[in-house]
Amino acid sequence: MWLERIETAGEGNTASVTASGVSWLGRRLDRTDPHGLRLTVAVVGTVLAALAFAEIAREVAAREGMARVDRHLESFVVAHRVGWVTSVAQVAAWVGSSFFLIPMIAIVGGYIRLKHHDWKPLIKLAAALGGAIALYNAFKLLIDRARPPASMRVGSPMPGSSFPSGHTTEATAVWGMVAILVAGAMTRRRWLPALGALLVILIVGVVRIYLGTHWLSDVLAGCALGGAWLGVAAAVMLGVGGRSATHEHDSVPARSTSRDPPG
Repeated sequence: MWLERIETAGEGNTASVTASGVSWLGRRLDRTDPHGLRLTVAVVGTVLAALAFAEIAREVAAREGMARVDRHLESFVVAHRVGWVTSVAQVAAWVGSSFFLIPMIAIVGGYIRLKHHDWKPLIKLAAALGGAIALYNAFKLLIDRARPPASMRVGSPMPGSSFPSGHTTEATAVWGMVAILVAGAMTRRRWLPALGALLVILIVGVVRIYLGTHWLSDVLAGCALGGAWLGVAAAVMLGVGGRSATHEHDSVPARSTSRDPPG
């Protein structure tokens, strides 16, 4: 008799654990909940980007893997440069520079503040840029890697370490945040801002390699680092936004469905 009770209790616990797991998974994949699918994607994306950056950094430090491909690719690029493409690339490089991004953030964020009385977009864009700058400068100090030699470079010498690419890190974080903010205001074709951001990031990365200011691994590491920071920022936004929405929903008094008798 007691064996049957133990088996029944065990089956009940197993069923309870399974139901809890299914419920938790359902909440993580809920597209309508800020703490659901969007937060899950942000967290998973952050982890994957951080792992990718760590692996690239390991290969660069050990001078193996991708680091061995860098010089061969850069030599190929140098041998196939075209005059007018070089001129365009020198202009396009500014799209990922803080000298362009800071005024852009100030103008866009300031316009939204004046038009809609909302500081949040300005703060989010500034946080995306500020965090990216802090992170890539920290890793430049940790991994003091030489840039491509002057014979491969277009323009004046660039100061500082080559790893990771600051322009690519900034472009990934800032233009990624722009895509998130724009997509959040759209109801249809919300993939378009992401596609636009990917195009800008790709252009910035290719230009840095083309001009000889960074190796391929520097650019890929910048994308990974900027993506990891963007994921952290997005997760914080969703977490804070989700709690605020829940608090506002809970604070709204329920409407009474019954009517008072006529007095």
